[in-house]
Amino acid sequence: MAQLCGEAGLGLHNWSNAARFFSPSLHPIVSEYFDHTIFGRLERDAFLVALASPSESAIVKVLQSWEVVSLHSYYGLECLF
Repeated sequence: MAQLCGEAGLGLHNWSNAARFFSPSLHPIVSEYFDHTIFGRLERDAFLVALASPSESAIVKVLQSWEVVSLHSYYGLECLF
């Protein structure tokens, strides 16, 4: 995924170990922190990643390419813009 994003000029961040919580006193929208102890294990069946791109179509193209090379699939695409 990192190589595909790099080749397409997209940003990539793995949020799998981020615990998100809503607290207006810390951030007006969303705060996050990283703590491996609250997840119990580092092996995962799924990952939560953030991709940054000026267009949704560029993200979908990278995800489709990733499906071909990894033999896995993605789900739950959300656009936060």
